[in-house]
Amino acid sequence: MNRPTVASYCTTFLKPEMLHIYRQIKGLRRYETFVICKERQSEDLYPMPEGGIEVAPGVKSNFLRRFWLKYIKHEPRSSIGESTGCWRVC
Repeated sequence: MNRPTVASYCTTFLKPEMLHIYRQIKGLRRYETFVICKERQSEDLYPMPEGGIEVAPGVKSNFLRRFWLKYIKHEPRSSIGESTGCWRVC
């Protein structure tokens, strides 16, 4: 019988002080797990099985977009909650 799959997202997997996150991911016995991250660190401290980590490519335009909004348009960054609220109203 196939086990359900759990995907975990962590920007940096894993810094040396993040043992609690590793224990949570490895503690899921009834689930297949894999991690999506932007950067991989401490591979010797936190081993994962082959195919257990997917390093996502970074978005290059994010810096330019933040710079444009902050210094040119003088607008604050919108958060997820604000954009979600906007969708409900529209």
